[in-house]
Amino acid sequence: MKYQTRRQLSLVLENEPGVLARACEDLAREGISIEAISLIDNVEQGVVRILTSDTDRTIALLRSRGIHAIQAEILEVLLESGPGMLARVSRALAAAEVNIEYVYGSDSPQGPTMRLCLKVSSVPRAVKALEGLHPA
Repeated sequence: MKYQTRRQLSLVLENEPGVLARACEDLAREGISIEAISLIDNVEQGVVRILTSDTDRTIALLRSRGIHAIQAEILEVLLESGPGMLARVSRALAAAEVNIEYVYGSDSPQGPTMRLCLKVSSVPRAVKALEGLHPA
């Protein structure tokens, strides 16, 4: 298991056809890759959480388009595929009294692993808890 802290961006976008497409196209034109994404919708707007290949350029680009991005420090964990891996991570965090506020995942470009993006109540305590985990 590998992990690191990352800067995630949260955007509030209108919940209408084409709005997400335009934002993604803008990033693509600038050569910025979306590495992980989550979208939570409601009737009028959606909250998009993204990790990109260049956070600072993403913020500048979005700002130029009138889109405000909120930054948050998250924990990115690369887990080997297999039963019980998320259970081990979440149990270690619970034992350290770290709350998982939300999580989303995607395939990892580094082989048969899963990338988890975790917003936790305390990144330092979470890192310490994960350091204590040994391979299964």
